[in-house]
Amino acid sequence: MQEARVRERKLTLLYQICEGDGDAFTRCVQLFGPRLHSVAYKILTNTQDAQDVVQESFLILFQRGSVLKNRIDNIRKLSSWLVRVTVNLSLDRVRRRKRNPQGPQDGDLLSSLPDPYPLPDEVAERRELRRIIVSSTRALTQRQREVFALCDLDGIPASCAAEILSCNVSEIRSSLYSARRQLSRVIKRNYPEGI
Repeated sequence: MQEARVRERKLTLLYQICEGDGDAFTRCVQLFGPRLHSVAYKILTNTQDAQDVVQESFLILFQRGSVLKNRIDNIRKLSSWLVRVTVNLSLDRVRRRKRNPQGPQDGDLLSSLPDPYPLPDEVAERRELRRIIVSSTRALTQRQREVFALCDLDGIPASCAAEILSCNVSEIRSSLYSARRQLSRVIKRNYPEGI
């Protein structure tokens, strides 16, 4: 019964957004904003760029809300659509960056995660592990990095990642396998003593 009410509230939110309701839009930003920022940041590795992409994603939702009303019939599809828009905008920025490099970026893939260890030596070890993983992911192709970020870092199932990246599930699994294998090789080569 509680689950049905939650689902009904989310569906009502979806319809209110599609009708241009500002309060519903604000609730949507609060509901999806952190996840979209996480996805964008893991692709872009730059906090400001990730914030800009999330804003652009919500602007597109606000502008196209009435059109989406006929295409999106549940909040899960809205979530997938927003993630897809965010990924596409992030990839566009990566492509622009490659054409017009601006120097080193300010972030890394895991810097948004809090340090869970209170002891200084454990904190230092965790930071070193982050540095190793981030430097190792730079050896991945763009597609492998996207799939790795979505599936392994964000915990998104392969089927959803396939929908977000507009490919089939076997392609996602293959890219994820290749990414993990490549990361393993890079880490073993650069850190033969282990991490």
